[in-house]
Amino acid sequence: MAHAENSVVVNRPSQEVFGFLADGERSPEWRSGVVEIKKVSGEGVGTIYRQRVKGPGGRPVAADYRITEYQPYTRWRSRRSRAPFARAGSMTCSRKTAAQKCTSHSMRSSPD
Repeated sequence: MAHAENSVVVNRPSQEVFGFLADGERSPEWRSGVVEIKKVSGEGVGTIYRQRVKGPGGRPVAADYRITEYQPYTRWRSRRSRAPFARAGSMTCSRKTAAQKCTSHSMRSSPD
């Protein structure tokens, strides 16, 4: 299966870094492929976001996702189940002295 991983170290408190990255509505500020996004329901596990991302030819396509695991300031997992963009993803943040190291994982998955 296709897999991507990216890491960044940010010199900010964990609450600030994790809070920014975990807020799906702020995704366009750091994920260039997000065209629009809105939280539809929930908090923590079960939160659903409706989003449109750049698809083939730059055309917006639906890529809604649901939070499947949430550990404040440490980790969250999500799942997009709509083909052909079905993906499982996660973000893990770990304290590294005063800075935070955050790693994003994305893997193609089968649709629900």
